Amino acid sequence: MFAYHLSTNAGNPAKNQIVSRCHGWSVFESYQTLVAAIEQDSGARYVTPAWNISNTTTGYVAQFLGLAGVRDIREALEAGKLRKLSQEDLRAEIK
Repeated sequence: MFAYHLSTNAGNPAKNQIVSRCHGWSVFESYQTLVAAIEQDSGARYVTPAWNISNTTTGYVAQFLGLAGVRDIREALEAGKLRKLSQEDLRAEIK
């Protein structure tokens, strides 16, 4: 497993904003809460209901997914390019 912190706007490691890579997945956790994941082989992208719990979390979710911001996240959800699952269901997908 490989893990790293996302970066703040100043380029510093963002405390409690961690991406882990393991078993073909990149998984983003904010304050130890599963927020988003990307399946590396297929490129499938997922978020949990926690993706927009705060403006800060939403910003880091966008960074993780390579999107510009909340509008892009919502558009990706509406277009089916991003799937929303419960934390439990996403954890089951990852295993």
